Amino acid sequence: RYPHTIRVNKRGEVWFTLAGSEKVGRLIPTTGEFTFLDLPNAVSGGISGGTQPYGIDIDPKDDSMWYGRLFGDKIGRVDPKTLEITEYDSPVRGPRRMRFDREGVLWVTGYSEGELARVTTDGFRSKVYQMPEFAEGYRPAPYALGVHPQTQEIWLNENMTDRLYRFIPSEERFVVYPVPLAGTYTRDMSFTREGKVCLSNNPIPPPALE
Repeated sequence: RYPHTIRVNKRGEVWFTLAGSEKVGRLIPTTGEFTFLDLPNAVSGGISGGTQPYGIDIDPKDDSMWYGRLFGDKIGRVDPKTLEITEYDSPVRGPRRMRFDREGVLWVTGYSEGELARVTTDGFRSKVYQMPEFAEGYRPAPYALGVHPQTQEIWLNENMTDRLYRFIPSEERFVVYPVPLAGTYTRDMSFTREGKVCLSNNPIPPPALE
């Protein structure tokens, strides 16, 4: 149920999460073969049950697939050869989307409490950054993020106040920009070859933001 975020590894295999099931999937396009992997048992923190496997990305160092369980507060790795699954406790609550930079560092949005995590996958070591808030007690809700292909800076959105954050890793600081739309609710982001930041968004339904 609910095939979700899609990423493609170096061999051209298509990995995706099944947000309505406790599974991740792989498609080999040349043969049409699907493989579905059951995720380990985890405690659900969601109001509707389930942990909702969500964002994924491919490690550029070894082609392993990494995923987050949004309402399970887990981050997992799938071995590219054996398909063995290893899960870790997420350093942030509500790991939603994630991206690797070119050095193999995994960046994860902490949707539940307005955080950004830097994860070194070797040994699963992490550092967590608190995103700036603009009203006391109202934490940001970062959903999507991307790694700028030229600068390797981390771009992430904030759904509750229509802002876009740019994190500069070398300085460990945020720069914040207003988005010129109301109720943007950014779903994902990408970059043009010229380095422009592109957002896809869905503003429906504003009253039901998580």
